[in-house]
Amino acid sequence: MNPSPRRVRIETGARLHFGLLARGPTAPRHHGGLGMMIDQPGLVLTAETIASPPPTPTPPHARTHAEAAPFHVIVEALASAALPQPSGFGSCAPDDLNVWAARLDATARRVVRTAGLPLAGVRLRLERAPIPHIGLGSGTQLGLAVACALATLSGLDPSGIGVATLARWSGRGLRSGVGAHGFEHGGLIVDGGHPNLRDGDRPETDRFPTIAPLLSRLVPSNNWRVILARPERLASGRHGQDEADTFARLPPIPRSQTDAWCGLVLLELLPAIVEGDLPRFGAALSRLQREVGDSFATEQAGGAWAGVESHRLAKRLEALGLVGVGQSSWGPTLYGFTTADSSIAQLDDSALADALGLPTGWAMRTRPLNQGARVIIEA
Repeated sequence: MNPSPRRVRIETGARLHFGLLARGPTAPRHHGGLGMMIDQPGLVLTAETIASPPPTPTPPHARTHAEAAPFHVIVEALASAALPQPSGFGSCAPDDLNVWAARLDATARRVVRTAGLPLAGVRLRLERAPIPHIGLGSGTQLGLAVACALATLSGLDPSGIGVATLARWSGRGLRSGVGAHGFEHGGLIVDGGHPNLRDGDRPETDRFPTIAPLLSRLVPSNNWRVILARPERLASGRHGQDEADTFARLPPIPRSQTDAWCGLVLLELLPAIVEGDLPRFGAALSRLQREVGDSFATEQAGGAWAGVESHRLAKRLEALGLVGVGQSSWGPTLYGFTTADSSIAQLDDSALADALGLPTGWAMRTRPLNQGARVIIEA
């Protein structure tokens, strides 16, 4: 155990999810899938120890808990000055702030309780975060960032703990392991899913006590760029109990389809990453996205897409020359790939949104994030 710092800062990116590969009682594994970490919109969390319950009154968007429990939390979620402009990706609305404040508080208490960390209290400040539930994996990044920060404040070395333990402490990674392994490593991640226990009578959260194993982690070219776009009129994607209920209703994926997707990933998409072949990567990813999307068509208003607006926007992304256009998880965030020297990558975010027929803030440029979360001890 190291000397305990008083303040720590965690910086991580966002997660694109390219699709789950298996589902149903005859599947060789449950879920399995792949995705990629991107640099923006990122998440930044600072945490510092406090010795006693905070005084009142508290600042806006802060929650104080000073009950008889020995652990106290102050939460400051996204001060309004941090993101003053409306955006399709960055949290700034009051409802988002309230969601993050509640989640920070609950996650911190779960981590300290589950891990038995010797902390009297902490102040957590979320400085930057994507809007929750838009397909960017922000819940997993937040949960792991909190667990990592509190472990570090307790004098532990998170790299020695491992991301599987951080995920267990924070209750994340129960379905896909892409975001958890992405938090640790960055890059393009393929996870192997979970053993198919064929015992659906038990809740999903009990079936898989740890994250899916990491099968492959590759480094996309530094010359690649990612364009994000979000249909203006679509609500947030499925999450929580609604997502669990949806998965329970979905039809199984035929074994032959799973085998075909695995072959596509292994023999086309991954080699293209290693060789830096963006056109071949894009063609493989586009095919995978169309076919995986079709397997969710019974639960999406747009068939293979979250809504008809998503399909129209995807066509506009392709018309601009982007490849590998798809929907991240349940959406509504869409993505497409290009190179750093392309004309579309030269546009600023305002011009990019205009080219896609979107309001400013509803399209943005980013790049693959090829490193894990940064842990910065500030004091």
